[in-house]
Amino acid sequence: AEQTANYVVTSITQGNHKYLAVIEFANDMYTFNNKAGAEIFVNAEPAEFGALLFNEIMYSPEHDEPEWIEVYNAGDEEINLNGWRITDKTSSMLIDTNFVIASNQYAVISDSETLSAFYTITSPLLVLNLPSLNNSGDNLKIYNQFDTVIDSINYLSAWGGKNGKSLEKTEVTASSNDSTKWGTSVSIDNATPGNINSLALGYVDL
Repeated sequence: AEQTANYVVTSITQGNHKYLAVIEFANDMYTFNNKAGAEIFVNAEPAEFGALLFNEIMYSPEHDEPEWIEVYNAGDEEINLNGWRITDKTSSMLIDTNFVIASNQYAVISDSETLSAFYTITSPLLVLNLPSLNNSGDNLKIYNQFDTVIDSINYLSAWGGKNGKSLEKTEVTASSNDSTKWGTSVSIDNATPGNINSLALGYVDL
């Protein structure tokens, strides 16, 4: 008689998983069909709004410094930006490479690797064709791989960050669209890419 066996997999983690089922029956004359295999891939749980936050923006650099933005992973899990998008008012840029940001970690995104000549950046640095950042103000958004907005900022030059100094958040987990939580960097280096902001509590300028 035909029989069915069920097995429930619990607490499965992200990544590839292979399973093999084997039937052992002493009276079975045809053992060639006693095995069956399956392979499944588990995606990471989609990031929710606020999991990744804009934290610093260099929209008006000087002396050939490239434009850049800094983001912060405010979630409990690492985030891989592969398949994510960054947009401004007029353009959209797809991240088509693996770029992992750990929980509670900063990361810098720039349109040129020459940024490393201007700062000592100890956090992950992603170089790609970043949308051009308007000096008068711009609307930046970051989307996850499922095209869900994770964070947005509609900054204005009146918020700060002009003339070679970055625009910094005073509280990393504050709403990115709260203009009272942004200001001009007071760092001796004019910015703090990949590090705690000079306007944030606990900053020490060494």
